[in-house]
Amino acid sequence: EGVIYYGDKSLKVPIRYNAYEDLIEYTQNGKAAVLDPTLTIKRVKFGTSTYITQECKANGKTKVGYFQQLDSGKLTLLAKQKIIYLPAKKGGNLDGSDQLAQFKRNPDTFYYKVEPGATQEVENIKSMIETLPDKQDELTQFAKKEKISPRKEKEMIQFVQYYNSLQGLTDARANQ
Repeated sequence: EGVIYYGDKSLKVPIRYNAYEDLIEYTQNGKAAVLDPTLTIKRVKFGTSTYITQECKANGKTKVGYFQQLDSGKLTLLAKQKIIYLPAKKGGNLDGSDQLAQFKRNPDTFYYKVEPGATQEVENIKSMIETLPDKQDELTQFAKKEKISPRKEKEMIQFVQYYNSLQGLTDARANQ
């Protein structure tokens, strides 16, 4: 069961995310349907996952797609799941090395967004820190101390939560 939020409405239906096609698939009134990523979709929630639609640049083109929201605040961390198709391969004669066609999950690609800016891919931590509007010294020290890798989900979440906690401190001081 999941919920699709669009406009000021919501729809509760059985749902799943097709990462290979970048589509949300759902069943309504016993019929299968797909939900293309459009900016009118606010978010899709099912289980512990939340997917949002975002515009991002890929291969020189701007495209709208579904991104898993891993953490949010002033800085939002997103993950793009990657699935590739490996066609069947014929092995050598009589050696039993034939391989069936299969879908294979590749490592997720991480993206971030500083409100109200554009969604950007995390290429490396240093370049990410340079694009953030403030707290660059603290973030650099934290990334070095914690050995943050831009390829590890837990570490990226930890980094984004640290940045957002610094923002909370700044906001609290401004309100005093």
